[in-house]
Amino acid sequence: MQHSETSEQKKGIAAFAISNPHFIIVACLIIMILGSLAVVILPKDLLPPANMPAVQILSFYSGMPVDEVENSLSQAFERYTGQAVGISRQESKSLLGVSIVRNF
Repeated sequence: MQHSETSEQKKGIAAFAISNPHFIIVACLIIMILGSLAVVILPKDLLPPANMPAVQILSFYSGMPVDEVENSLSQAFERYTGQAVGISRQESKSLLGVSIVRNF
């Protein structure tokens, strides 16, 4: 018994691509044109514009006394985040095991 390609029905995407080369070329060109158009039209900013009035930093350290929270956590966050450009004021609150620093 011989198997002949003409008697058997071809199946699969590879067989479709081989039997329809013009369709595959046109489909690839359309995908390439639409992809290039999408790259040109998409916005270039990494982050969208945000109009946030405040940024709040919460840090939890359960069981830490208030004076240790203030000295270890709150002062460090105030020092590091206070160097950012555009901060008008800074507020902080130290509670039992919690440090809250707000930058406006």
